[in-house]
Amino acid sequence: MEKQNILLVDDRPENLIALEAILEGPDRRLVSVNSGNEALHELLKDDFALVLLDVQMPDMDGFEVAELMRQSQSAKVVPIIFVTAINKEQQYVFRGYEKGAVDYLFKPLDPYIITAKVKFFLELDKKNKLLERRLEEVKKLKDDNELILKSVGEGVVGLDQQGIITFVNPAATRMLAQDSETLISSNISAWFCTDEAGQDSFEWLGSKAYRRCLEGDSCHKDDGVYARRDGACFPVEYIATPIIQKADQYCGAVLAFQDITSRKKAERQLIQSAQYDSLTGLVNRNLFEKMLKLAIARAKRAGHLVSLMFLDLDRFKQVNDSLGHSVGDQLLQEVAKRLQRCTREVDTVSRLGGDEFTIIIEGVSHPDSVAVVAKKVLNELSTKFLLKDGACEYEVVVGASIGIVNYPDSGQDVTSLLKCADIAMYHAKSEGRNNYQYFTADMQKRISRNIDMENKLRNALSNNEFTLVYQPQVDIGSGDIVGVEALLRWQLESGEFIPPDQFIPLTEETGLIIPIGEWITLEACRQICIWNKAGYSKSPLTISVNLSVRQLCDRKLLKMIRNILAETGIKPQWLVLEITESMVMDSPEEKIRILEELQSLGISIAIDDFGTGYSSLSYVKKLPIDILKVDREFIKDINQDRNGEAIIRAILALSKSLGLKVVAEGVEEVGQVEFLEQIGCDYVQGFFYSKPLSVIDLERRFKSGWGGCKASNEPEVAMPLCSVVP
Repeated sequence: MEKQNILLVDDRPENLIALEAILEGPDRRLVSVNSGNEALHELLKDDFALVLLDVQMPDMDGFEVAELMRQSQSAKVVPIIFVTAINKEQQYVFRGYEKGAVDYLFKPLDPYIITAKVKFFLELDKKNKLLERRLEEVKKLKDDNELILKSVGEGVVGLDQQGIITFVNPAATRMLAQDSETLISSNISAWFCTDEAGQDSFEWLGSKAYRRCLEGDSCHKDDGVYARRDGACFPVEYIATPIIQKADQYCGAVLAFQDITSRKKAERQLIQSAQYDSLTGLVNRNLFEKMLKLAIARAKRAGHLVSLMFLDLDRFKQVNDSLGHSVGDQLLQEVAKRLQRCTREVDTVSRLGGDEFTIIIEGVSHPDSVAVVAKKVLNELSTKFLLKDGACEYEVVVGASIGIVNYPDSGQDVTSLLKCADIAMYHAKSEGRNNYQYFTADMQKRISRNIDMENKLRNALSNNEFTLVYQPQVDIGSGDIVGVEALLRWQLESGEFIPPDQFIPLTEETGLIIPIGEWITLEACRQICIWNKAGYSKSPLTISVNLSVRQLCDRKLLKMIRNILAETGIKPQWLVLEITESMVMDSPEEKIRILEELQSLGISIAIDDFGTGYSSLSYVKKLPIDILKVDREFIKDINQDRNGEAIIRAILALSKSLGLKVVAEGVEEVGQVEFLEQIGCDYVQGFFYSKPLSVIDLERRFKSGWGGCKASNEPEVAMPLCSVVP
């Protein structure tokens, strides 16, 4: 059973997965793509019975894709159903129908409706194909007179066995700009040619069309044939059908042709869109992979190197988010121009998508020689860009992180080279951005270690490998403990401890911070309830838990916190959630709204590591916070750097004016305690009082009497310590 192809186009992977789940069937082949360019590429490759097309997509929206499809001979009759969630107004819907849509589906999708509509159009496609086959059968049965009558909209000429024109219809005279007297009795080679310049005439007796007609078959051709008109040539499509008289004797042919200039132009545009980036005009990912494959083949034959540079712009997201997509698009266009200025004509510059670019450099004599190009690129991209948005002008400075690989040293094929270049690029980012790094085997080893760690990390929660340790927070005046901060530790089943600075960033990258963060919060709340019920302190202790960016962006955060409050019975005022300054800078309005809702539950919000991020004092007063935690980098300057001490005084003054409490982190020396007490700091936390302690060790300290303002001299806990926390 022949399967019918359905093309699904949506920039959101989750939407494609949902559509695939609804439409999957044994008689169908679902092809899913994430962009308009990919959709156009697929339409060039295969015939499709139906296209489900998302309207809102970056770079090229659904309307543009539909318009280009309707200009293509192969795709112009494929039914398009727009899938959208934005606007049901008639004007908006009419625009879709004008671009070629046959129907609309509005999100959220109803599986019954979408199934019914798709089934209808697939049945219609089957019937259309059946009808086409019937028409083709009928067409073969028509004699030369019927063919001429049915071709009145096309140019039609009758030819004898030698290719001499015996008949022309009015359409042929118009297309060739000649009267019938001039055309009749002339040879077809005078009016048709096989090259656009008109140098090579179309010789009837030597053509495939003649041979097919001689055998009694028709011949169709729509490529490599041109007709002459007024000294110029235009592309034509023709069908040559033999004229067969009695006794099956061939005596000539009927040639029906049409001007396909517009179609060829549309096909060129379609090919352009499928192989080149519509925004910058650079080679896109599809053509890049083909060109890199060809470059590898040439290098293999010639025995030289091919270098691949993978670039990712630094700070592009900030420009795009703060100045708008129009300015962001201008920036990408200007970057493309500068990259082309840095390279030779034989080099290939491409845009893979977003702010990612690649450069293929062939004929490399030494692995390190491409560094000259990399330095040139970094210098060009570090020069300010002048961008406009209407009447507004902006000066923008970005940089780039570049990963470099060489064939055959770093990889033998496109996939491995691109992967290694990507690894090197991310290493460049980790080295401070705006630099280039060559791929090395050590990078691959680190990646392999991270993959191994990620696999272990995914099972750590279910294997009960995580524990919490608690670092006391002390009232600087009384020396009493007033709260603790929960810190995560990971011990493998083998007994090995994994330092937090190795696994915490990985939990953020993989999204595992969501379930792990929930476990941390639940466990910490349970423990503080136990301690407060035991009455270990004069007043109830608070528990501080760090929130990550991923958690703050999680829509289920508020629900999770409410559930934990209800499950553990903790009083909301006992819980402090710590965030960093930079976490709120992206989408600040939404983040502030979430923090306000958390605060409305009675929970306190603390800014952790204050002074190391954006540190905008005017911005801090807009945040719904209760506590500022001064970063240890400032604390270590006490009695060492007066400027550092001045900054701490300023933070204290700001906090007092805003009614905020202040916690000093990383306190390790008595001189630091004395200075902080003198300037009115509320609470302190650090090794001067205690290292992070396990539940057992902290309870032992509680029972033996809290040491107050004395340096901690208890045995060091057998756990690695690190300031990086979730």
